[in-house]
Amino acid sequence: MNFHDEDGWPIVNLELLPDMKQMVDHAHELNLTAGWYQHNCICADNCESEKQYESQIEGDMEALLHFGFDAVKVDGCGGYDDPNLVKFNRKLTEMASRHILVENCHSDSVQYEPDHNKPPSEGCPYHFYRTFRDIRPSYASVMNNLAKE
Repeated sequence: MNFHDEDGWPIVNLELLPDMKQMVDHAHELNLTAGWYQHNCICADNCESEKQYESQIEGDMEALLHFGFDAVKVDGCGGYDDPNLVKFNRKLTEMASRHILVENCHSDSVQYEPDHNKPPSEGCPYHFYRTFRDIRPSYASVMNNLAKE
């Protein structure tokens, strides 16, 4: 595992972020919310087994709750394919004593179809999800995403 320790806990650069809980608490003192962007594609974890994926999911949830974040954006790289992201969100809902916003950032590879026969809180495991790829700072990238509508 590249960006998680052997127990699945996310590795934090303590020189840059010596106390993430204190940082989040400070944001709350300023009446702000704090979110965490996990599993971006630049720093993708490439797990070798389902056990490693499970370990990362558990470690990510524990860290998210420990640090006190209010939201999490989970990118489509590493162990978070759609079935694991659904599992992550359901476990997080069970573990959290408060509401935490979850964004699925899997671009155009979203495989989970919301159940429109249920209320949103039951029919979709995400609060937000993306439908297009990242927009790069170029005319072609913007036009490509607009053409997908």
